[in-house]
Amino acid sequence: MTSRINLTYGRFSLSWDIMNILTRAVLLTLAVVAQVHAQSNDVEAPVLTLQAPSADNATLQNEFIFSGTVTDTGGSGLREVRYLLKDLDSSEFVSPGGVVESPRLLRTADLALSNADNGTWSIPVILPEGRYRLYVRVRDQAGNSVVWAVRTTFSIEDGSAIVDETAPVLALVQPSSAIDTLTVGAQNFIGTANDGDGSGVARVFYILKNLADSNYIDDAGNVDSPRVLRDATLSLAADGSADWSLSLNLPAGRYRLYASVADQQNNTNWWAVRRDFTVEESTPPPGGSVFIPAASDIVDPLAFYQQDGYDTVDVIRMDLATRTSAGTCTSEDESGCTLDDVLADVDGDDDFTVDIPVKFIADDFPDDGLESNAGLRQRGASTRKAPQKSFRVRLTGDTSLWRHEERIQLNKHPYDQSRILNKLSFDLMAPIPHLPSLRTQFVNLWIDDGDGPVDQGLFTHVEAAKKEYLINRERDRDDNIYKAEFFLFSSSDLAEMAIDASGEPVDEARFNSRLEIERGDDHSKLIEMLAALNDPNQSFESVLDRYFNRNNVLTWLTVNMLMGQQDAVSHNYFLYNPLGTEKFYFLPWDYDGTFRTEASLSTSFDAAASRNRLNWGYARFWENNFISQYLQLPGMHQALIEAAEELRANYLTSAIISSLTDSYTPLVRPIISSEPDISQIGGIRSPENMGVWDARIASLPGTVASNLQQLKRSPNMPLPPYLKAPITSSGDVTFWWTPAFEVTGKPVSYDLQVSSSPEFSVGTIVLEATGIADRAERVELTIDQAELPAGSWYYRVLARTSDPVLYQIASNALSEGGQSYLGVRRFTLP
Repeated sequence: MTSRINLTYGRFSLSWDIMNILTRAVLLTLAVVAQVHAQSNDVEAPVLTLQAPSADNATLQNEFIFSGTVTDTGGSGLREVRYLLKDLDSSEFVSPGGVVESPRLLRTADLALSNADNGTWSIPVILPEGRYRLYVRVRDQAGNSVVWAVRTTFSIEDGSAIVDETAPVLALVQPSSAIDTLTVGAQNFIGTANDGDGSGVARVFYILKNLADSNYIDDAGNVDSPRVLRDATLSLAADGSADWSLSLNLPAGRYRLYASVADQQNNTNWWAVRRDFTVEESTPPPGGSVFIPAASDIVDPLAFYQQDGYDTVDVIRMDLATRTSAGTCTSEDESGCTLDDVLADVDGDDDFTVDIPVKFIADDFPDDGLESNAGLRQRGASTRKAPQKSFRVRLTGDTSLWRHEERIQLNKHPYDQSRILNKLSFDLMAPIPHLPSLRTQFVNLWIDDGDGPVDQGLFTHVEAAKKEYLINRERDRDDNIYKAEFFLFSSSDLAEMAIDASGEPVDEARFNSRLEIERGDDHSKLIEMLAALNDPNQSFESVLDRYFNRNNVLTWLTVNMLMGQQDAVSHNYFLYNPLGTEKFYFLPWDYDGTFRTEASLSTSFDAAASRNRLNWGYARFWENNFISQYLQLPGMHQALIEAAEELRANYLTSAIISSLTDSYTPLVRPIISSEPDISQIGGIRSPENMGVWDARIASLPGTVASNLQQLKRSPNMPLPPYLKAPITSSGDVTFWWTPAFEVTGKPVSYDLQVSSSPEFSVGTIVLEATGIADRAERVELTIDQAELPAGSWYYRVLARTSDPVLYQIASNALSEGGQSYLGVRRFTLP
């Protein structure tokens, strides 16, 4: 069954409309032909100039707009101006707000065109004091480009000369207007502040009122007399806007929040946010725990995490002395490899891993009398590009094991401003049932490369999921453990992971590119599970119950949502398969990027904003064939909420998180506030800025509560639809797509647009339809083919919820003209 849409163009007759459309199509075709001709004859690169600042090595205020002119003399028209910013003090690339970016991100400058060939460009920045370099490149429509047409070095000194008399705007984003009741433990508020073209947001402050007795109170509910204006936590953006947040710990009761915002010129918008809310004790799930005991439940005794020297939170010293002599260092001959070669081994995917002999000693591992007792190599993936490296030490020969472990994994965590998130996460997970954790240890590493020991700063050892992981837990040493490299439980994974009759990979490199084998020889159960999951004749629930443990899946997914682990979709987890069983368990890995909340949403359709939508809330799991099907089980949203409330109340309270961070701070802070660490910590760089670190640590307990509120948000971001190729038949065109899925159960409708341009810019959209009803298997819309002339077109669909902010684009990706367009499909009509 199909739907029809009748389009009306003003008050003219249908015959005039068709003629008008055909005329526009002819004109558009001629314009395209002319443009193609111009591009094909343009071999001249465009010209880019810098006007502000007017000279190299300028000294600028922290808020500055770089600008200049751009001209395309070849006639094909200007396409883009892009740029990089480099912090010369750290040699790292940074965002316009000064945040370290690795890998570096080539950003697009603002481009204002007076015509197709001429215009101006601008780049606004807000940077901390320091030395920087700006690189700017330009490209025209014919593909001619000038790489780093502008390269200017400058210094930033704090200060502002902006004249601003307008107060900024303040908004509350979370909890949403639909949420009136919060739970005891922590109440988190998140919002935005925008100062337009003004001097920039300087401060968001607030007061609290207990509505039961009209007393003003502090964050814990104690009476304030007189009332106190408290500052919210700010995260400033390059354009002077900010995200703000505050975390409260109020007892049950009825309260009112008043929040105000001021800019750099002290223009104040008083009590711009006024919000009443109720705090209640959390209610346990009906009938007790949401986790129903099962025979296949996986258990790690809590006492295990307190054994073998892990019973005390401390920093131990480890010393490495190299045993090398310079010479040949190749994959065929490593005899001359040195520490410098280890540090230069920044490609973890090539065929040559530099490994050198060292002597290992630690506070709890005295000198064993051996000349060399370990091998040292660099470890990590993207972190290899960072100035500070991570290492693996593997004990060798006749030496003893350290804490019954052969591998010591020393993680530097260069992109974690706190340097504690990995340990904090695994320590929090240790007592949580159904989710085995990993043991961790803070380490102060010293390396002697022949000139005496040199302090390398703070590292975190994280237990390796290898043979000793199994032996120390009294499991079978031949159990299967797999590390997800780029694994989505998909049919394409299955195609890459062929095995022979004995269960071994046919092509180990291809196999490991999806799931890296950590332990085990027979992988037939893994392939059997994958085949079942991708078999349309088997229900997802039957596969779930046969090959997985429901408590493990629910716990792993819920913990990740609460702790802000947003990067465990295609990697950053293990799959554990005990030998002789069909069961697979999720095990956690790599949590140095956790304790994040959801990013602010933009209504833009540029690549960054679109990608953010596809990776926001529940939607981020759309590519993972297992998780996306799991989320679509009936009642799953409520089950996740109940699991989250139970885990929050028992294992992830603000008090527990604060207790751990309080135990870490006196150990970690003195080390990272000095060299070699302090100058390499993004956003801090010097000891006088350690207040930034203190604020980050103080914010961690509130993150879990904030993420719990976000999880309860209904509607939530839908899993995206997928656009199919339109079908032409009997003079009709049928647009169709697989439906979106709103996990909380709220309804979804669709808007459709057709454009002559993949940008869907003003004047190019020729067809629009709104309010298209959702359907179970296939959503479609049919129009008369006469409404669209022959040629190439583009269409996109938005899946809308009752919340105007929470709409989703399609998961399609179109690459055209060197640009990527998300949520768009191209089609051609004869």
